[in-house]
Amino acid sequence: PLELVVNVDSPADAAAWAAQSNGTNGLVVPVISANVHEIRAYNRMAHIARGDFLILMADDDLPPKHCGWLHHVVNVFERWPEVGILGIRRFQLCWSNG
Repeated sequence: PLELVVNVDSPADAAAWAAQSNGTNGLVVPVISANVHEIRAYNRMAHIARGDFLILMADDDLPPKHCGWLHHVVNVFERWPEVGILGIRRFQLCWSNG
């Protein structure tokens, strides 16, 4: 399944993310984690996630409006199944051939 699990670490943003998730049938899952260290929040997100691919992002990470970058991420994992984790900076795939 495709779902968006978002770490919401700002109490001021909690209501907006809750409203955003309303009506998505569980496709948008805000994890409210005020006063929790970010790594612990990501661990919570990983336990909640149901998909085959896990992309962790915070509520203040704004991806591009187009979702083409998601296809590139999935392609990396499908092409090289030994890859276990992928870092993305500014939603651009970066790796070394060396």
